Amino acid sequence: MAIKSNTIIEALDNIRYSLDHVIRGGIEYPNLAIGAVEHVLSFKINEHHHLRDIDKPRPFFSNRGNFSDLQDNELKGSSCQTSLQVDASKVGSLVTWPAPQPAPFDEPPSIPANTEPLGFSKQAYFFSDGSSLVTTGPSVPKLLLLKGGGAQLWVASAGVITQGTGIYEGVRGMSSYVGSANFAAWPANPPDQFKLLASGFPAVIAVYFKLVLKADQA
Repeated sequence: MAIKSNTIIEALDNIRYSLDHVIRGGIEYPNLAIGAVEHVLSFKINEHHHLRDIDKPRPFFSNRGNFSDLQDNELKGSSCQTSLQVDASKVGSLVTWPAPQPAPFDEPPSIPANTEPLGFSKQAYFFSDGSSLVTTGPSVPKLLLLKGGGAQLWVASAGVITQGTGIYEGVRGMSSYVGSANFAAWPANPPDQFKLLASGFPAVIAVYFKLVLKADQA
């Protein structure tokens, strides 16, 4: 997002801010780290998804894509591969949303009904320098029906880093992944919904990592 400047001094200050806070190809955000050794990465992925094995009790999403930074500059040589297997009998829960949460919000209880994961995903991210990161964790999809007959689909995943290569070999940390897709027309019955998802569709993903490199671990 461009930062609007009203004066030359403001423009210079905005340039200085950008140089201080977005470095290394636009995916490292040191201002979001805490402590001396934590690294924070964030980037966008343009993915293409397919739902496979739709005739089986546990179909799965198979996804591939490429990265850009958050300003939409393509990171050439990058790619990702992700998958999410789901329980077909629970797909109806996609349109069921959680209850409002009671105040005060800095104390229990929470009411987590309708936030259960529909499956557990694995996600592999390959960077242009040959480095990679792999994560796994629970994924929660939700679907919202829209005026005009369409639908918006979201999937949120919490990932624990399992392995890495290159500069990320031996890292430890966590990731979060939120993806969305839009459908101009959403079928009314599940078999047709599955066929639509199986035909393939584009999705836009935002990924966020917090990690510590192997050299800084005890």
